[in-house]
Amino acid sequence: MKFIFFMHGSAKRLFSVSFIFALLAGCATGGYQDPVGSDVAKIRLISDLSNSTFNYFDAQNCSGKTTGLLNNWMAVDTKRRVDMAVPPPKNAKNYIEIGLRAGHEVMLQANTMSNSGGSVCGIGFALVPQAHAEYEAVFTMIENYCALTVSQLQSFNGKVERVRLPVNRSGLAECAGKSIFFPEKPAND
Repeated sequence: MKFIFFMHGSAKRLFSVSFIFALLAGCATGGYQDPVGSDVAKIRLISDLSNSTFNYFDAQNCSGKTTGLLNNWMAVDTKRRVDMAVPPPKNAKNYIEIGLRAGHEVMLQANTMSNSGGSVCGIGFALVPQAHAEYEAVFTMIENYCALTVSQLQSFNGKVERVRLPVNRSGLAECAGKSIFFPEKPAND
């Protein structure tokens, strides 16, 4: 038995955009579960870009885990929160918060696909979270380039300070050659 499915006009465009977004979101497999324990670090992932996803990688998850979806016109934003002590910036409309195991290197990857034109952008960064620390990553567009800033959040006497950290894009050595996200490094000649 054969099924033939025809689509016309806006239905075809809707299917195409849905299919492409499903491919983008499907690059990471399974959903990320926050760790439990007394030394958990926390990170807030903020994006004003359309169709933003944030993926989590560590030595046991080299293919990645999804943490949520933001700014997609076909789906509700992920309302994932971990009760961070420092509030988000006043202009942050959409964000995801997750817990991280302290002292273990992780890589977080921010991705976006525009609604108009289908351009794709992704930036990953490695981090070794400190126990009880809070972090914030802001994924945005600056002059037609996607950009990412990472800060450690600190609060002193009710005053919030965002201390910028260098964006470590070295990847995870433990994952080299284990997934498409971490190709094997070429041997030195």
